[in-house]
Amino acid sequence: AALATVARLVAADREGALIHAGGRALNPSEDRAEDALAAAIGALPGCVFDTVSRELATASRFARDPVRQQRATAIRALANMVRAVVFTLPGERLRGEPQALKRLLPTLDRLDDDERSHYQTEADGLHQAWREAADNARLWRRWALLRARLALRAGGDESAIAWALRAWDREQPRPFVPDVQVSTLVSTARRVFEPLLAPEDDVPDEFEPPRARDVVQAISAAIQDHDGDAHAETRDPFAVMPYHPPTVSGDQERPA
Repeated sequence: AALATVARLVAADREGALIHAGGRALNPSEDRAEDALAAAIGALPGCVFDTVSRELATASRFARDPVRQQRATAIRALANMVRAVVFTLPGERLRGEPQALKRLLPTLDRLDDDERSHYQTEADGLHQAWREAADNARLWRRWALLRARLALRAGGDESAIAWALRAWDREQPRPFVPDVQVSTLVSTARRVFEPLLAPEDDVPDEFEPPRARDVVQAISAAIQDHDGDAHAETRDPFAVMPYHPPTVSGDQERPA
């Protein structure tokens, strides 16, 4: 009997299924769902979308607790909106992600009002910053530098350099006065794209391209200093802070 019970537990954990023991319905893999959901929540502020998608898929597969299921649904909708804002040029049209989230949240009746309000507030702030970035050079530079960092993370070195240069070239309220080292690095970075622009009979000589990470970091630091963001105690306007539910103490059971 003991071996049969263990076998049932292992099978239930693998499949995310409920088992009945001692008159109670148990889900042995609920802890796995909670850990996956926590990982997705932790990855969203940094726009690590692959991790968010993978962990939410795991949470959805194994969660049986209605609160946890609805929280995963809310995080997925919020992540869809963040992704849309990050990869859509400010001023262009989104595909309805803000409206979809706004329609969804009132239906998640197992979540507290505070939690649903938090998600909507975060989404509204993100959407507002993105819309303002179309005409606000400072916000546009922040958005473009985010694109540069994401391209760098994905291994797209040329794309990362291009986005960093676009941030650098965006209309300035006052001229950049970078040090000589930064100016030289920017000039060298521009040469990466000269073969795409030069006539076939005027291809620039071979040169050692700068490291994309160096370009992104140097331009980011110069822009932050220029825009007054280097020492400002302000949050990233394009990062959302998902709601973190109260931690369950060690002597309490997680929902099954």
